[in-house]
Amino acid sequence: MVARDGVGAGHGEEKSQAHDGDRALVAEEFGELCSAVLADGKLQRDAKLVRHDRENLEEEFAALDRYFRSPNPQALLIFVAFGALVVPAYNLEWFGGALHNTLGLALAWAAFPVLTAYFAEANTLRPEAFLGAGYAAATIVVQRTLSTPVRHARRTLGTTAGVEPMERALRILPWANVLLACALVVARLT
Repeated sequence: MVARDGVGAGHGEEKSQAHDGDRALVAEEFGELCSAVLADGKLQRDAKLVRHDRENLEEEFAALDRYFRSPNPQALLIFVAFGALVVPAYNLEWFGGALHNTLGLALAWAAFPVLTAYFAEANTLRPEAFLGAGYAAATIVVQRTLSTPVRHARRTLGTTAGVEPMERALRILPWANVLLACALVVARLT
């Protein structure tokens, strides 16, 4: 079989294998970067990474807090590097599209920006940052859960008949977030 460019069908297989090799290399380098970051702050403790010990949760937050409070300007670069990887990984469906799903959307486009913004302002990550990130991720999941059937109805049926409650909820959701933001600002200022 000859392809359009005159090269045999085996060329596509070689290209696919090269692409898989590139993916493996990126994954390996990302793994090495993560290992270096964890080792740098002495956060890598095998026993605690293997099992999540609820009794030591406060200690874990304290260790993260100490690490990120340290006068270490490179700490923000961790967020920059992760963002530089996760944005194209999600959009271009790298790693076989493993990140291009509801959880990937929630973590990459909601939780991660909240944590990054919090750290950029406070030079630390505290429990409230993780709670805010959880809220942002949950909001994205709710939005996507509601919008998928509404988008399907609009595109295939040409109407939102039958999904009006979901459509209404989608219109209310942004205003609920604005009200929450206003409440947090007022709480901070008073």
